[in-house]
Amino acid sequence: MSIKQLSQNPWELFEEKHKIGDIVKVKVIEILDFGIVGNIVGSEVSGFIHISELAWNNGAKELKNYKIGDEFDAKIIEIESTKRNVKLSVKQLSENPWEKVKEKYKIGDVLEKPIAEIFDFGLLIAVEKDVDGLLHISDLAYKKVSNLASKYKVGDVIKSKIIEFNDEKNRISLSMKAIFDEKWENIENNYDLSGALKGKVVNVQDYGIFVEIEEGIEVFIHKNEFSWDKREKKSYKVGDEVEFKIIVMDKIDKKLAGSIKQLLKSPWVEVTEKYKKGNIVNTQIEEISENFVLVKLTDRFNGIVPKRELSEHFLKNISENFSVGDKVTAVITDINDKRKSIALSIKKVEEMEEKKEMEELMKIYGV
Repeated sequence: MSIKQLSQNPWELFEEKHKIGDIVKVKVIEILDFGIVGNIVGSEVSGFIHISELAWNNGAKELKNYKIGDEFDAKIIEIESTKRNVKLSVKQLSENPWEKVKEKYKIGDVLEKPIAEIFDFGLLIAVEKDVDGLLHISDLAYKKVSNLASKYKVGDVIKSKIIEFNDEKNRISLSMKAIFDEKWENIENNYDLSGALKGKVVNVQDYGIFVEIEEGIEVFIHKNEFSWDKREKKSYKVGDEVEFKIIVMDKIDKKLAGSIKQLLKSPWVEVTEKYKKGNIVNTQIEEISENFVLVKLTDRFNGIVPKRELSEHFLKNISENFSVGDKVTAVITDINDKRKSIALSIKKVEEMEEKKEMEELMKIYGV
């Protein structure tokens, strides 16, 4: 016997009254991880709304907005008579924004849009209502980027370029690296690489500093390029503004190297422009060592006088005959471009003077 067959089958009643495309009122009776089960109001039939049919974008987020007992409109998108299943959709009550986005934007467009969500693998960018763009971590920069949550926050406006439309996920793929690529292609036009540039220190290492001239474009300055004087200990900290000159540009690997010291003329160039081999100079002793003395040629360069070139006489201890600050006359005997050194001789000046004196005497008394 059957009690239910005393009344008409509710499924048959539903099929008589409804068809695909109808809009019905639904009351939530169960919420699952992957969707909502709801009773179709006015019938004894339940329908299912998959998470992907709750919103055109990010249905998982939309699912959190529902609770048992809620009533809302939904569209019938499938009726499976044999299984007696009804599939419903909320998102199809409105026009798919994805189509509008594809009409509005094209690959290569540069967008400035806010961050909607931050993940370990990248940033979700709010392009339009219900349409997001994915800025994957691999497309953020050429250098390794980690811990995005410490660098970015929701609401920050990010500049990126459209590189792909994903019709399956209704998502736009974005890239900041693509903008850097374009900047690198035109870097000679954007910067005066022969003149002085300014930037802020963003990273300090034992071997040098990294200076940012604009977001994503950094210049590495080795500590050897801080000053011509190796004894001068220059130090920098993050946030310092630095003026420098580009000395290396690698467009393939997208790397720039700079120099602070080369904004000034090299001490070597300065001294070699002023002096030539054979010049006699009147100078003073700057430093005394066991086997040589250093004499001042310019404010930034000292010449060397070896011990054997200090006097015609044997010197056991240089300090017994010479002191720092003594005025001396010396002749330049060698300019070594490879070693960047200039050698002088005081002894040869004495010999030259003796020779000159002898020549004068020979003119008077010579036979």
